[in-house]
Amino acid sequence: MYLSGFCDPPFKLRGEESIEIEVGEDDNVLKGRLDALVLQDRLWLVLAESKETKLSFSIAIPQALAYMMASPNRNDPCFSLVTNGDGFLFIKLVKQPRPLYDLSDDFSLFKRSHNDLYTILKILKNLQQKFTAIATGE
Repeated sequence: MYLSGFCDPPFKLRGEESIEIEVGEDDNVLKGRLDALVLQDRLWLVLAESKETKLSFSIAIPQALAYMMASPNRNDPCFSLVTNGDGFLFIKLVKQPRPLYDLSDDFSLFKRSHNDLYTILKILKNLQQKFTAIATGE
């Protein structure tokens, strides 16, 4: 987030309350939590974390969509990045005329062929530039 410019003005960060989760997988119960960071009610970063076993970031998608739907921003698209630290997925939500969302490709830091970190950073920088233009009225 720092490298993409989201930690600089005009952006303001706030955290949402963490949510404890338990997921049954085979005979195991995975315990973890979802943490969310919000930027200007336009971009949510939702992190699925667990100390015992890696949780799939897909478990954070419903919560990210709930945050996005609750946004006071009704006219412009909202975005989320859900991650577990290894896998990354972007979500776009358009609320008007009826709510529709779409998911990006699944990006990973540990693909055999290449590391998607630069692609993730490129997408974040693009969003940062668009949100800066909106916030400054350009």
